[in-house]
Amino acid sequence: MDKNTDVWVRLLNNLEENIKELNEMKILPIGYPVPLNRMCIAIIKCRVFYPDKWLCVSWHGTHNGMRKPDLKNDLRTLLIFISNMGLRQNLPMIIGSNFNISIMEASTIFPTNLIVHEYIPLRRKHGECKDFYIGSKELPLSNIAALDWETEKDAPRIFTHDPVSAWLTKYVPESFRSKEAVYRVNIGIADVGGPSQKGATSKRKLGLSNLIKQTRPDILLLQQCPWPLNPQSTRPGDVEIPVQYKYEGTKEAGILYNNMDVRVRRLNNLDEYIEELKEMKILPIGYPVPLNRMCIAIIKCRLFYPDKFLCVSWHGPHNGMRKPDLKNNLRTLLILISYIGLRQNLPIIIGGNFNISIMEASTIFPTNLTV
Repeated sequence: MDKNTDVWVRLLNNLEENIKELNEMKILPIGYPVPLNRMCIAIIKCRVFYPDKWLCVSWHGTHNGMRKPDLKNDLRTLLIFISNMGLRQNLPMIIGSNFNISIMEASTIFPTNLIVHEYIPLRRKHGECKDFYIGSKELPLSNIAALDWETEKDAPRIFTHDPVSAWLTKYVPESFRSKEAVYRVNIGIADVGGPSQKGATSKRKLGLSNLIKQTRPDILLLQQCPWPLNPQSTRPGDVEIPVQYKYEGTKEAGILYNNMDVRVRRLNNLDEYIEELKEMKILPIGYPVPLNRMCIAIIKCRLFYPDKFLCVSWHGPHNGMRKPDLKNNLRTLLILISYIGLRQNLPIIIGGNFNISIMEASTIFPTNLTV
């Protein structure tokens, strides 16, 4: 494999032998031949990924007036065939496709070794999501989302289907990690406060749930989130979130994170740092650090360099305060966080609703930080 190549593909073309064996074992559904002309099967090898090889299938499901039972049997034939190929090659697999059958209908016929990756389709595809991924449990997908053609003029009349992107996130071998390497982490901010009019709270909960399910962030810095974020909860009114997420923080500010790839250690005892800064007379007089409006944590990521950093979710004070006071409150925060970063020897990132414009805030940043 060329050292400058990140992905290597070897097409599997001579598949008749496998089909013949399955027919002899009477495993394939009778009357439903494997439609080889509607698929591309390849072994994928990646340089900075573990497992470094897997079976990948691009598939265009049969249709042309076929009845749903026939569509299901065609898909069943495909899954049996691909599963057998995976066993023969001793490789996990992933299938991405326009299956021409809805994700709900398809999910009833999956082999136990495969899972379907659900996501929230765009508005025009609600109820008929036919473009999705099926894969081995060893190849988990995250951040599954449809590309929004609807924002492009005339796109819905030109494109019948919406492309769907996803991140295949697994372990990066130690030998490939270096200070020059950059492994992406999907981080977001969301202040979910809003009006208290009738029905608004339910809509905000649904909006937050959809945001998490659609974007699948590794880290989401939340503000004004008073609702339980419990993936196991079945209580009415709780926000539905995928099972791999956990939340650290308070109703005012907190950090939601993907527990599969991210570890969070919250820093709670901050009085020591504040006392030291007061003794050094660095903090602005009359502007106490509003600890109740922030969540500070050390973040450790599996697929990122540097693998640790200081992360802050912040909800800036407001309630009729004048701009000079808002600036001084922000200055207090930045001094404290910069000092903790120095003490912990960690880079820092702060995200949130600052309740002050980016232009006004940029005039008071320490030289070690950028907006």
